[in-house]
Amino acid sequence: MDNVQEKIRKLLALATGNPNENEAQAALRLAHRLMEKHAISEAQVRGMPTGEIDSESIPMATRTWRLSLMSAACLAHGCYHYYRPGHCVVVVGKPEARRRSVSEYIELAAMIDRFASHFRGRGEGRGFINSYRLGIVTKIRQEIVEARREAREEAQAEGNSTMALMVVDTSRQQAEAWARSRVRLGNARRQRASNNGGFEAGLRDGAGLYSSASRGKVGAGRLRIGAGR
Repeated sequence: MDNVQEKIRKLLALATGNPNENEAQAALRLAHRLMEKHAISEAQVRGMPTGEIDSESIPMATRTWRLSLMSAACLAHGCYHYYRPGHCVVVVGKPEARRRSVSEYIELAAMIDRFASHFRGRGEGRGFINSYRLGIVTKIRQEIVEARREAREEAQAEGNSTMALMVVDTSRQQAEAWARSRVRLGNARRQRASNNGGFEAGLRDGAGLYSSASRGKVGAGRLRIGAGR
């Protein structure tokens, strides 16, 4: 197990300090795959106390659809994030929430890249493809927000408290407070699509990736709000 943790540490170091974003993302994917396989948290790998709010950096050289996707994953799992221009995005939260957010980000980013690859073969330009990716991310976020609204309404109709969502919301508030106590944060800038056709195609293809229909109910299934709590 010590050898596995050492390998994960090296991969995380490569992901954090690598100027090549593709190599950094590949190292990050492999590190989280090993953590999932061996049920190891990043807190354990880094020797941090478990259960405490902390942060980790994900390489991200430019503000792209990837930043918006990380924002959606953090919203789903009770984390907070902020961007360091030209360097990385910082995910703040408790270890398990961070692990879920980053793992989901990695999985969805790979899925979006696969979807987008079909348009390269059809000769679509960079503006169309990037807008397509942003459209998918926008739909994912819309479905997360909608699933949370449905869960609250369902619980209220049944006279129950939405404990799972309360935990997620509280964790996110605590993570944001932790970040703001340590870093001076500005206002986030909204990503805008440069190609309406690509964006609309992304909205259509993104439907269902995070929908209530694909998960059954909120809190059920693999891609779910607040998973692992």
